[in-house]
Amino acid sequence: MMILLQTLDYLIILEVQRWLKLFMESKKFFFIPVNLAFKIFGGIAYSFSKKFDLDNLIYRSGLKISPQGYCSIFLFQFFFIVLPVSLITFIIFQFLNHFTLSCIVPLCLMSFSVVFFYAYPFIKISLRRNGVLSELPFISTYFSILGLSHVPIYRGFEKLSSQNIFPWFKFESELFLTDYIFFSKDPLISMKNLSNNHPCKEFKDYLESYIRSIESGGYPLSFLLDYSSNLSERLSNRLKRFSEDVNIFGDLIITLFVFLPLGLIGIFIVVNSFNTLFWLKLYGSVFSPLIALSLLLIVDSSQLKLPFKLNDYKRILLFSIPPSLVILLIILTKFNFDFPITFTVFSSFLLAPTSVMYELNVIRNRSLEFNLPKFVRDVSEYIKIGLSIEGAISLVSKNSYGAFLNKVINDINRSLSFSTKSISDIFNDLISKINSWFAKTVFWLFGEAISTGGGTAEVFSHISKFCWDYYEFKRKIENELKVYIFIGYFASLILIFVSSQLITFLNFFRSGYRTFDFNISFMIVDEVLISDLITTIYSTITILSFLTGILMGKISGGTIFSGFKHALISCYICLFGIYCGGIKLW
Repeated sequence: MMILLQTLDYLIILEVQRWLKLFMESKKFFFIPVNLAFKIFGGIAYSFSKKFDLDNLIYRSGLKISPQGYCSIFLFQFFFIVLPVSLITFIIFQFLNHFTLSCIVPLCLMSFSVVFFYAYPFIKISLRRNGVLSELPFISTYFSILGLSHVPIYRGFEKLSSQNIFPWFKFESELFLTDYIFFSKDPLISMKNLSNNHPCKEFKDYLESYIRSIESGGYPLSFLLDYSSNLSERLSNRLKRFSEDVNIFGDLIITLFVFLPLGLIGIFIVVNSFNTLFWLKLYGSVFSPLIALSLLLIVDSSQLKLPFKLNDYKRILLFSIPPSLVILLIILTKFNFDFPITFTVFSSFLLAPTSVMYELNVIRNRSLEFNLPKFVRDVSEYIKIGLSIEGAISLVSKNSYGAFLNKVINDINRSLSFSTKSISDIFNDLISKINSWFAKTVFWLFGEAISTGGGTAEVFSHISKFCWDYYEFKRKIENELKVYIFIGYFASLILIFVSSQLITFLNFFRSGYRTFDFNISFMIVDEVLISDLITTIYSTITILSFLTGILMGKISGGTIFSGFKHALISCYICLFGIYCGGIKLW
């Protein structure tokens, strides 16, 4: 009997070790081992994937997991994570005698998990489509350079798979090379496979047109050059479409964060002041952040995005959290500040360091990007008269393009003249020192033009035209979107002004409203309730102003970090209106 028990213990230990090894060593998706999930739910997952037709959806999204594996992950997290958490939540709320919440919260958790796992491939499809579309102008220019150098573009996919400037085309190149090396062995077939069911219509049309020009015996270089030469027209159309979208976003923000809350405040005060406090707190703390998050996702999905390096800003934001929490704790324990002051001070300590770093980088990058097309144009002109690339850069280094760009040009000149490094290594070292993504792409194309085709005059003329066209497009976007920054500031002013009128009206109910010699006391509200309502109104408009600034910064700057500055300014406008005489001046 003892031997049997020891054997059983030994088998249990071996089984536990096997499961732990399976958990630690297998590939993970959402931190869940795929092998473990598939081992438990593989059979059910197969029928799920067929029923919901996930094969094409997973393929278009670019997720590196099979449909059966994806369903297994969903079932694993649902039964082993979501259901236990929902059950615990139900028990806790039942213990606290919140029957309604005990039913709603678990149902929301389970519904969210189901909706998220079904929507996640669609989110990835949208990200893949927008990412490829934003990088396509640069890649089409690169393929044109290869065509001018008589290099087939499938060689360009090999180069793109080993760089980090274009993250989305690195992913597409990896898909192409996987199919080309291990399956088709034919670059045209691999291009067809890549274009089939690709979510980005423009990239799909680009590849299909290139393939047709080859299969029909045409001249593919002519197609590549024509596509790049029409770049300015396509960018102008994109700018026009985005401007129309931005107008809609601006109207939505004003409606949802100015007119709607003010209307709700007025209706609640006039109809039933006793319930106003609860609904205002619910709108300011729950509904408005959810609306802002939804708008952020909608703006991000339709925005003209460029790859943006977030690591430095995330690091500063992360380091800002502890001192901000300390300041918040001191304010809550030592001072009796109102919510608007507490929220603004906490937000300032949390977001100001990241905002300052972002704005400094924007200023430096703006100067670099302004002079960069001039530099490429001058190099192109010198090469046209017969100078070598080294001679052209040597002459250009004597010109003035701003302090930072002059330093970069001098580094290139010294490296090309004296360094033993390869051209790719020289420009990779240079790119690592630059923050502007536009400048990174131009110097990457610059280096590829030299290493691939020797830097002919035709190649550099092509790069020069692309730089000017894209810079003008970028400048037009920035100029058109600048005006939307002021919407956030005016929204704060409107909120303050109208709220002051409503608060003045609310004060009439302190002891009844008197007109002529009659005392009309149709509603007398307790002064404590009125004070709470006024405090809640101030808190609500502070939160709404902050969210409006974030959204306007996202629209105008393309990233949420651009909204930190505008959010803080909007908060200080509210503070001025509330505490520095602004309300009284109205």
